[in-house]
Amino acid sequence: MTHCHSSRACLAPIICLTLIVGWSAGVAKGQKRTVSSSASRSAPLTITVEQIIGYGLQATDAVKLLDAQLIGAPVARLNIGSAFDTKVTGELRRTDNRFETSGGFSPERIEQNLLKVGASRLFSSGTALRGEWQHALNANDFPAGLPPTFAAQEEFAESQLTLALRQSLYRNFFGRTFRKSLEAAKRGESAALQNNIAGKEDLVVSFAEQYYQAWNAKERWRFAKERVTRQNRLLRVTKVKQNRGTSERPDVLQVESALIISEQAQADAKRALNDIWQALVIALNLGPQYAKLDATQINLVLGSEVQSAKAACAAYQGQPKTVAQQKASRDIAASAALRMEAAKDGARPDIYAELAIASNGIAEDSPPTMSESGKFQHPRLSVAVGVDWTIGPKAEQAKYLEAYQLKLQQELQQSQVHSNLK
Repeated sequence: MTHCHSSRACLAPIICLTLIVGWSAGVAKGQKRTVSSSASRSAPLTITVEQIIGYGLQATDAVKLLDAQLIGAPVARLNIGSAFDTKVTGELRRTDNRFETSGGFSPERIEQNLLKVGASRLFSSGTALRGEWQHALNANDFPAGLPPTFAAQEEFAESQLTLALRQSLYRNFFGRTFRKSLEAAKRGESAALQNNIAGKEDLVVSFAEQYYQAWNAKERWRFAKERVTRQNRLLRVTKVKQNRGTSERPDVLQVESALIISEQAQADAKRALNDIWQALVIALNLGPQYAKLDATQINLVLGSEVQSAKAACAAYQGQPKTVAQQKASRDIAASAALRMEAAKDGARPDIYAELAIASNGIAEDSPPTMSESGKFQHPRLSVAVGVDWTIGPKAEQAKYLEAYQLKLQQELQQSQVHSNLK
């Protein structure tokens, strides 16, 4: 029999096989139904390490907890991406204005029914596009007795269409800050996935270790049982020799004493085997029907999956968990570095350029006003350059320090792992 000097070395082929082949829920459920039906029969139950790992990855609370932690992985990416969502606004307003006027030629009362609809969208290039259309029905009450020269239209409709384009020229120059933040979120999501893999690899090791503990305990019980059988055979032979006069009474007592010791060792080995089996049943949530089984009647075998795993992982170097942990650590460090750069960009002032064009139409009825505004028959064009600056941006400073702390921690962890592997 071949013995492993390193538990990780013994289990690495099983881990690699598990990661390469995978364990689907359907297969695991099918295996569990097969084992359940076998358990209900009198024939000995056979369980392999593949089945144990399959059950563990399907049903244990530890695996469900790892998957639950993975649910929140896309949150940061979705939060960054929400800035690019299209926003639609709408407003319906009724105004009745009877403010006192400063002149005698102003309306004494202004009534307006206004409908306003707008949409805006921010693009990853740092460009903001905004469009708005509004339509108003107006009624003005002028003081009586105005000269014809100052006559104005009392009831009229007005439509207005506005399109505006704004581009960041410094802080988020063509989407620089957005791209860094989005890439940081994606690297964080990748790190969460790698941590999930590393956690499941840990669980695979744990499941396999428990299986091999049970297998070793079963072998110790089997050896103890064989020793009891040999001691019984030796006792019978010794008694025959005593009857023939070729052996003495002390020889019989010595063999009987050895038999008692062997029987006690067999009982201890059986008790240890059952304890390990009960722990395995609890860890894998196998259910009470398995807890009632006599572990000595269960076949725990080392099948061909070990050789298959060794063949599949012949070119593999290192430990799977270390690889996943290193990938996760690198992703987290890269994400933190990008977040630091984004925070520095966010603390800068912004210079922006804005171009807006608008058109309106006024008529007694609504349809002509809509046509006039849509055709830009009466346009208004405006161009602006502006500055947007937050003095002492504490929010960006906090983001920078948080990212810097995380980056430093990951770099130190990577250094520690490299030192351990040397």
